[in-house]
This record gives sequence, C-alpha cells and structure tokens, in this order.
Amino acid sequence: MEEKQEQKECHKWLMQICPICGKEFACNKTHHVYMERVGRKRLYYCSYSCFKLRLYLKK
Repeated sequence: MEEKQEQKECHKWLMQICPICGKEFACNKTHHVYMERVGRKRLYYCSYSCFKLRLYLKK
C-alpha cells in the first residue's frame, strides 16, 4: 500500500528541459512557478532568470 503512494508522488515529478538554457531539471508541475502558456502548450523554465530572459528573447 505504501509503495503505491510513493509511486504516485514520484509521478508528479517529471524531467523537463529549459527552453532558454537547455538544462534538464526536475519539475513538479503542480507547484512549479516558472511556467508560460504558448497556445495549448506549457513551457517550464528552470529558474527565474531564464523565465525573465524569455521576454528579452521575444523582442
């Protein structure tokens, strides 16, 4: 029973690649702060500095 609960918690954490720096990071999608929606797709950023940098790269 405890193993199933542990597995569920592990599935919340997924590995993502930051679209700005290319760094791979663990992302808890339920609590992740640095996220942007582009159409129906969600982009996750590894840090606040990459999240801020996206505005300068769009211009």
